[in-house]
Amino acid sequence: MSHASNTSKDSRHLVLVAYGTWGHTKPLCSLAARLVKTRPVYVTLFTTSPFYDRAEEEVGLSFNEREADTRARLRLVALETNGEGLVGMESLHTAFEKAYQALVKEYPLTCAKTGKDIGAISSPDVAIFDIFGSSMLTTVRRLSVKPVKVYGWIVTSTVSYHSYIGIASPNKNKDIRTRIHEEVNRSGRHIAEIAEEAGLVLVSLGSVLTKYLGFRLAERSCFEYPRFTDNCDGLIVATPRCFEPPESLKAMLEYHEGEVHVVGPMLPVATNTHLVGERPSEKNQEFEGFITRALETHGPRSLVYISFGSLWWSTEPEKIWAFVDTLVARKVPFIFSHASPFAQIPDDVRAKVENSGVGLFSSWSPQDYILSHPVTGWFVTHCGFNSIMESIAAGVPMICWPYHADQPVNAIHLSENLGIAYELFEVRTGHGLKQINRTGKTPIGTLDAIRREANQILDQAFGEDGKEKQTKVKKLQEGFAQAWAEKGPSQLALERFLDNLTL
Repeated sequence: MSHASNTSKDSRHLVLVAYGTWGHTKPLCSLAARLVKTRPVYVTLFTTSPFYDRAEEEVGLSFNEREADTRARLRLVALETNGEGLVGMESLHTAFEKAYQALVKEYPLTCAKTGKDIGAISSPDVAIFDIFGSSMLTTVRRLSVKPVKVYGWIVTSTVSYHSYIGIASPNKNKDIRTRIHEEVNRSGRHIAEIAEEAGLVLVSLGSVLTKYLGFRLAERSCFEYPRFTDNCDGLIVATPRCFEPPESLKAMLEYHEGEVHVVGPMLPVATNTHLVGERPSEKNQEFEGFITRALETHGPRSLVYISFGSLWWSTEPEKIWAFVDTLVARKVPFIFSHASPFAQIPDDVRAKVENSGVGLFSSWSPQDYILSHPVTGWFVTHCGFNSIMESIAAGVPMICWPYHADQPVNAIHLSENLGIAYELFEVRTGHGLKQINRTGKTPIGTLDAIRREANQILDQAFGEDGKEKQTKVKKLQEGFAQAWAEKGPSQLALERFLDNLTL
């Protein structure tokens, strides 16, 4: 017996699953908000208990007090898992299967974080997962009692997507991964080794997190990810068209036979550039005081903001401190946000920075606020996709310090295709210290080499070349803003996606 409430027959029910890391969850919160604000659809957004509060806050940024009825159509539900992020994914799949079965039967749900019941509505019409979602796609296909469309959620540039999925042509029998599988069968060598030679799987450039991931990321790239996207009914890409090379978008459209919706950037609908969230007021005052002094003493576009996101950290952190030393020696004001659980700041480094008066360490930083402030000139980033989108949206050029996953290709795209960033090479470790094919150079990787490169890049960044990059990123910033203007390309793409939901 159905327990569903009297929802309109014309209202579609979309199920979105946010998992993996906060980097995967954050843009999906914005997509969910835009969906319910664009059409009278219902969205059930699943996340994990550790991310629930942050997701609730992120969703809230897109609504005002007059939009309570619209916000009510976005149902945020935490699923119970036995770990955070990538660690708890297997248990998340199990929890999702149980919850999806309840949705199909039109039963209410219970939020694992709050313990509150979430009312029953009509069974799902659409499911959206990112590339970790192959198990969930199978669950949807198996449990659904009516046709349900499944879309892949691509939270990276199309350039990086191609490097992972291995598309070489619209002919699916001639893609790169097919050739890799043939070589595995012929030689018996490990798939990660062959994929690396083919340029498909990105080698680690030195991250503690990579030690945990091991070769599993390579195997997923060659097997699980492309199998998932091939079995989807379409793709939703979280970038604006102005960010993508036309030939890269064309290849994706041809390979996936047309139903590709480019709907980025996925930022809160009404971005608030003030300090927001449940953070200690003393910390807010510390940031504001530091930034105000930097603006008064060094002027606009003088500050360097450093962040490697919420997870990534170097296997050789002394290279980080060599870069910090360079900033201190040059008296360049900087804020270093170190949210990674692997991050440890040596006492002598912390004391040196505090005594210098030009730097501020923090395990949390209001990134939107810092990037949008007129004092901020450059963003030293690991090139995680959310950080890239936020930096361009704020009109701030970047200095790239990639580690793994899509980050190295993102760095190439930013520096060589778009011309809005510099790329650090001497900070690399391990495989990253091999000869770089596109430059023909081999990084030395010593601390002295890092300091030399850092000084060269900072000279450029605060010189005429840096001004050219700032001009280019400002132009791209305008494209980001136009993407979501009335009848802008992303707004129209989202409406086309919703138009296509008729089964």
